[in-house]
Amino acid sequence: MGELWHNLTVPHIASRGPGRPPAAKAADTRERILQAARAVFSERYWDAQKNFAIQGFHRDGSAFADRGLGAIGAVSNGLFTNSQSSAVLNEIATWRFQSDWGTRSVAVGEAGYNPTIYASGSVWALSTANVARAFWAEHRPASAWQIWRTLIPWSTLDSPGHMHEVLAGDTYHPQFE
Repeated sequence: MGELWHNLTVPHIASRGPGRPPAAKAADTRERILQAARAVFSERYWDAQKNFAIQGFHRDGSAFADRGLGAIGAVSNGLFTNSQSSAVLNEIATWRFQSDWGTRSVAVGEAGYNPTIYASGSVWALSTANVARAFWAEHRPASAWQIWRTLIPWSTLDSPGHMHEVLAGDTYHPQFE
């Protein structure tokens, strides 16, 4: 009990030998882990044939076939190489993703594209704003502005100030299911 009492009441003075402080070593370790994770991510979630991100995997291990907006999060978090991020942004800036009222969740022409089904080609205001933010973060302000400005008319679609959660991906109207 006497030894335990002593350890609880007397401050412990840490002794550190020569070398780098623990915080610096931890930061180096963290950076190495992040770089390794990014390298693995950019290989596993990239389809070299399509030159686009893989959105996820089925239970059998096969990749989802459709091009969707899942890659925006990876671009924003620096998980792809610069060339991969550029390819993603270039594709998302095309008419296949962009409509006059926002960014489609799945590109026109993909097997899973259906502009009237929730998250299968419909347009979401929040996703469109995230896409614009990613373009700004990647120093593409002209594209970012063009994408963001598509949200302005949403507040006047049916009643002033109201914004629907999601619009159809083929024509400018609220999505109905």
